[in-house]
Amino acid sequence: MKEYIYCIMALTLFVGICRILSPEGRVKKYVSFVGSLCVVSAILMPLGSIAFAEDIFSDIEYEEDIQSVEALWEYYDTTQKNVCEKDTEDRLEGIISSELEVSSDLFDVDITLQDAEDSFVISDARVIIRKDGIGIDPHAVKRIVFSLLSVECEIIYDMK
Repeated sequence: MKEYIYCIMALTLFVGICRILSPEGRVKKYVSFVGSLCVVSAILMPLGSIAFAEDIFSDIEYEEDIQSVEALWEYYDTTQKNVCEKDTEDRLEGIISSELEVSSDLFDVDITLQDAEDSFVISDARVIIRKDGIGIDPHAVKRIVFSLLSVECEIIYDMK
């Protein structure tokens, strides 16, 4: 940076001396114009070297960046899908619990979503009835799930 400033100062001094030594008239105007262009070009030279450098982005690994972006989108899609599944399961669990007037601790709801263009579609619905919830009517559960999701529901009994 120091050399750059010294170069501009020396060039300005040289142009000034040339203007002083040049004869009056048209020649002095040309010397002044050319000298001014030289000083301006010296000042702008670092900008030109940055703008026209061919290897300015050579250190960037585009392939790695593309893979990183694709991995982020995949993570985003997976996270969004998991959140949608969990939200649907929680809502369905609450509806079944209130309509059948049973505790939601007696069963679990498991929903599987599949990708469909720009959204998710419910492909599977399972209700896992725990040992303490053996009195829950499976037909009523299937009816509720089908009426809400338009998907057949699988009933699984967990006797552990």
